[in-house]
This record gives sequence, C-alpha cells and structure tokens, in this order.
Amino acid sequence: MSRSRATRAPTHHPLAPFFRRRLAHLLRLMTPAERALVRLMPVLLGGRFRRPGYDKEPPGVVRMPRRRRWGLACEAVDLPPPLGFTASRPLVRSVIVSPQAHGWDVFIIAPAASGHDEHRRLDERVQVVRQLCDRRAPTLNVIVTAGPLSAEQLFFGGLAAGEVPELPTDAAFDPAQVVRQAPSPLSRALALTLAPQQPFSRLMPGMALASPERFAAAASSDDRLFPLVQQLSIEPGIVELELASRVIRHAARRQWRGLTGAARREIGAELKRSVMGARIVPALRPMLERLIDRCAPSEVQDGNTWRLQLDDHTILSAPTLDALRARALTESPRLCVAQGEWRRARALIENRTPRTLLVIEPGFIKHLALTVGPTGRLRARRLTTEACLRLALSLRCERRGVEVSVRPGASPLVVSRLSQIASAEVPPGAAFGVERGSRLLLAMGRQIRDLSFLTAMSRPRAMTLLPEHAEWTPALRAPRALGGRPTVRCTLFANEQSARALFVDQAQALLVETLKQSEMSAWIADTRALLEKAGYALDLSISPSLEPLAGRVPSQDVEPVELAVEVDAEGRTTITLGDESFGANQPLGWRALAETVFSHWPPGVRGRVVVVSIASKRQAPGGTALESLALRARVLRRLSAHLDSLARHLEAA
Repeated sequence: MSRSRATRAPTHHPLAPFFRRRLAHLLRLMTPAERALVRLMPVLLGGRFRRPGYDKEPPGVVRMPRRRRWGLACEAVDLPPPLGFTASRPLVRSVIVSPQAHGWDVFIIAPAASGHDEHRRLDERVQVVRQLCDRRAPTLNVIVTAGPLSAEQLFFGGLAAGEVPELPTDAAFDPAQVVRQAPSPLSRALALTLAPQQPFSRLMPGMALASPERFAAAASSDDRLFPLVQQLSIEPGIVELELASRVIRHAARRQWRGLTGAARREIGAELKRSVMGARIVPALRPMLERLIDRCAPSEVQDGNTWRLQLDDHTILSAPTLDALRARALTESPRLCVAQGEWRRARALIENRTPRTLLVIEPGFIKHLALTVGPTGRLRARRLTTEACLRLALSLRCERRGVEVSVRPGASPLVVSRLSQIASAEVPPGAAFGVERGSRLLLAMGRQIRDLSFLTAMSRPRAMTLLPEHAEWTPALRAPRALGGRPTVRCTLFANEQSARALFVDQAQALLVETLKQSEMSAWIADTRALLEKAGYALDLSISPSLEPLAGRVPSQDVEPVELAVEVDAEGRTTITLGDESFGANQPLGWRALAETVFSHWPPGVRGRVVVVSIASKRQAPGGTALESLALRARVLRRLSAHLDSLARHLEAA
C-alpha cells in the first residue's frame, strides 16, 4: 500500500483540459458522420476488429483511454466491437483535430518509427482509416506527421487522442492564418488580439477556463482581457459587455498597427467586420440579446437628444430618433421598435445586403432613406424629394440595390418615379437620365448634373432614359433594320405649339429635336432625304395628336434655300451656299450667311432653309446618323437666331 502511494502517476500536460474541452466544442460544429469518426479515432488507431484491414496489430495511441460504449459507437460506422487493443509499444503520440475553411484536418502525430515492422503497422492502419473517412466523411483530411505542428495548426485544435503535443512557444505565427481557422465568431474576434510572438505563453495560468471561446482570450497580449473574460462566465451586464468590447477593440487595433503587407490588409477587413462593426463586439451579441430578454430597451428624449436605455443604462444616443434606431439596429435587431420599414431594414442587416430602402412620407415631410453598407452598418437620413431622386440615381449607376416603401398618403408621382429608377436596368458605364418637367437629371458615374432637357438631348447620347410621358417608352427601343440598311427610328410627339422628335438608332443612342407643327411635313421630307443620302433608312411614327397635321403644307410657296455643311478635324464648321462659303476660317461669318439667305426670299416672306449634305471629318468610319442630324439641328438653330435678329432690325428700319 505504501509502495503504491510512493509511486508517482505519469505527469500530464497542464493544458490537456483546454484541448479536450476544445474538442467537445469542435464536435458540436461537425456533422453526425464527422463527429462519429473523430470520436472513434482512438479505437480506430489502437484497436483490433474482426474485419479485413483492421484485424492486424494496430499502431496504438499513447495514454489511450477505455470507453464502455465504444461497441455502440463502432456500430454507427458499420464496424464490429473491438476484439482488443495493441499489446506493443504505442506509435501514435497525439491526434489533433484542427478546423479549416472547408473541412477539418486530423493530424496524427507519430514520431519516426524505429523499425520496418512499426512503420508497416502505422502505414497499413492509416490507409484503412483514410478509406473509411473518404466513404463516410470526405471533409476529414487525415495527415500523418512526425514533427511538431505550427502555432496556426494548434491554436484552435482539439485533442482527440493521446497527449498534448509540443507547443511552439518561441515561434512567431501568421495572425491571418489564425483568424481564418477560428471555429466561432468570438474566437475570430479575440484572435485578432493575439501577439505574433509566443502565442501560447499566457495559456499556462488559464487552466481553469472551461469555455472554448475564451481559449483565444487567454492568449491575448492585453493583461486586462484575461481576468475580464473570466468574469463573463456569469450573466454579464451592459457595463461589462461594453468594457469587454473596448478592451478587445483596443488590443486588436494595437496588434493590427504592428502588421505590414498582405497580413495587414487581410486582418484589416476582418477587423472591421468582426470587431469594429458595433459598440458591442458582434461576437458578444448573444450575451447582449440575453440581457435584452431580461430588460426591455426604451427610447427616451432628453432635450435635443434621443437616448436608448437598457437596464437603466444609456447605451446609445443620437440627435434624431431615426439615427438612434439605425444605430440600435446595427448593434442588435432586437433593440429597435418593430415598425414596418425598420423590420425590412433589420432583414437587410441580418443578410448583410448592401441596399438602400427609401420610405416615402406623405405631404411635405422629408422622406426617410435607410442605407445598409457592405459591412452591415445602417445609415438613416431625411431627404427631400429631389435628394431622394439624386440618391436613387447614383445608387443605380453604381449598380446597387434600391427599394421603395410607401406610407399612406404619399405622392403617387414621387412613388412612380422612384419605383421606375429602382427597377431600371443600367448597363455598366452607361449614363442614366430622369426627365423632370423641362429639366433632366443626368447621372454619369458618381456625377449627377441638372440640365435643361433640350440642351442635354441636343447631341446623341447613349443612355437609359426615364421620361415623364408613358407614350415615350415604346419609342426608346432600338429599331430593326429596314431593307438591309442601318435604320433610325423617329417618333413625333405633340408639345404645345411645337412638335418634339425623338430619334433612336440601332445602338440605342438618343437625340431630341423640336420643330414647328406647321413645318412638320417639310421637315419629315428633309430628314428622310438627308438620311437616305447617308445610306440610312428612316422608320417614322407620329403621335395620334399630331396625325391631322402630318399632311399640312407650308404657307409660303417659296423655293427652299439649300445649304451644305462641312466640319473639319478640329470641329470648325463651314457652310456652303451656292458658290460662297461662310463660317470658320472664312471671310464671311454667320451674320453674312443670314443676310445672304434673306436675299433669296421675296420681301416680307420668310421661306425654309434646308441642309442637303453634311460632311464631317471628325466622325469615325461608320459614324452614326444621329451625329449628322444633331449637326444639322445645331446649324439651323444658330442660323435661325441670326435670321430672327436680322428680321427685327429690318422691321425697326
């Protein structure tokens, strides 16, 4: 009896409880097939079975325990109960299970075999174990190694069999690899606080810790974090959660600043997502929600400030109620009042969907814009109708999602325009325009310009246009080729005392031109002749309100004045009338051209001016017909201005 007391039991590694408790945590994250094989790993390597491949002498595992229910566990993988265990020197020192991004690594640590027989025993048994894993759980990757494992492989590993392997306390490790292998959100958040040197040096005094999520906290370089996280084993209050979050953020930011290169960039993205995303670290959110179950949050207005109180403690404050609720949703969806639009924003945050929700209010109240960024942070703003349109335009140009929610009594026109913008398909890099009366909101990339509609559409533009009038929508589609020739579609619409022509070519470029309703018939003939001379076909359609005027003949029976236009490579325009040339680099300018045109008409009569040909050296080969039509319209507008001025001077004389 005294002899047995004097005999010392074999010493165990002081961190063995850590690694065994970590295995229990990892088993909960596995599928049933993976869990069954990992639990059976000691007997698979150290037992003999009445089954080919398993009936030979096994390699054995150091400190192999005996379990009374191993027979039932073997039936789960179609193996009979073990007949016995190894009777020779065990070859496997440790079996470590380590999480990976996709699957699990099972490290079998076996020192170099001393003889051929031992090597054969280990190799044969490992082969049959790998075959069993391939059939039952392909995500288990069995790796045999003789040397010590790295800190990245061991840090979140669990001890499945054997004894704790040698810990590389003096070796540096890559924090990016440790973060990638973290098995839980809290472990990932706390792993960002690790010191690159000696990651296991502070685990020795933390042997009493039972929760696996605090395994990383014990290795933190911040001395305040270890006792603080120990206190979280009881139900923490909001003060403790805020203090823990501040300590974690401080330690993580300090370690991140010490990194360089690719590790700094990779850890920085994880830092924003897992540590810096909210006042309470996202990994501690389950504890916060348990606190919310006990103490309901309340919104209190204190002068010009809104406060959110929980357990008689102010956790958030903001200048407006919308901003307070947005911050509350970022912290936890259960902190916000359950209104309709906020419920939708809560779903966007939970799914981390980068979208914007526009809540349209009735009357003159500013509308609510809720934006969820890529990191899941919610932003609330109150915007005017104009600002809502601009925001929706810029978001669609950036190909980001927009949703519209309507409050009772909201303006149907505003809802319709925003819904059109939210559902419009904008090609990458294309312009996007929204017509608002006589103005056009034109978005190109991040820039939004407010232009006169006719000024913006006076030259060909490839863009996605949302007009105010529904009858314009069918006219915006690209035309089909007529007679094997490139085609331009022209649609004429009524516009008070004038007509508006919308041109669309096969590349879906747009051009808008205005004309007098009384000159519509002649204008159509001139346009058709100009396009046919350039090799294009004209597909013409007339609005029903303009059809009675389509056959109207001009009131003056005068021969039109024919002009020829030429543009050089630098963009200078030259107009030819008969044998005379006017415009850039010519002795005669636009005023002389107007006087010459007047001389062709009888006194008191103002006839028509027709552009019969256009030659542009600036156009690329195969330039669009819309460029010629825009050039014709520009020449006629400038000439008409000089003709009007000259007519006023003649009347005054």
